[in-house]
Amino acid sequence: MDSPPLRLYTYTSACFALLTIAYARLLGKRETCQQMCDAAQCPIPPQVCYYGRVKDFCGCCVVCAAGEGEDCRGLACGEGLRCERRSHERPGVRVCVCESNGAICGSDGRTYPSICRLRAENHRAEMENMPLVTMVQRGECHASGKVEFNLFFYFFALSVLPSLSLSLFLPLSSISICFYNAFSLLFVSSHTQEQIHSLQQVNKNGNGKSLLGAGALRAAVVMSFKAH
Repeated sequence: MDSPPLRLYTYTSACFALLTIAYARLLGKRETCQQMCDAAQCPIPPQVCYYGRVKDFCGCCVVCAAGEGEDCRGLACGEGLRCERRSHERPGVRVCVCESNGAICGSDGRTYPSICRLRAENHRAEMENMPLVTMVQRGECHASGKVEFNLFFYFFALSVLPSLSLSLFLPLSSISICFYNAFSLLFVSSHTQEQIHSLQQVNKNGNGKSLLGAGALRAAVVMSFKAH
């Protein structure tokens, strides 16, 4: 009687190997995870999870999410992160990477590797009652002469203005913002590490005029900054 062809042996062996691996994984999960989730048996999660909280591998207990650069095999990544295999790592290694990659400059003058790292630092700051850091710009902070500031400006005109232009001046000891139009000059100035205390509109001829007067530009400016 002829023996079965070699191709049949090879196919059978491959199928058996795949079934063995799948069954081993199923047994491993059964040994690790309970069939019924008992939240009362779960350990208390840490008070601070810099990258948020997620369910564990078994989908039962709440744990801290994996952070940027951390192993994400069996643990979900935090907010704004995704689990990705890095080409330069050994096979099978997956780590959390920020979905919005690229360095950013914070309002504290530090360069953060990503917006995800900045969020994590802000979670830490909240627990320590420290001021939060905001993103000033994408990319690294300047090496010298840095000025970080946040500016929220809104305005509306009570009458049609012929022209409007914006100039931003950064002196050594103050920041000045000037809004020009055909009729008047809006001038805002502040010394280093101080909030703006005054808002004054001055005509080009030097005469003072109320900011909220009829036909004038109505504006609100909020600024905070630090100069180095």
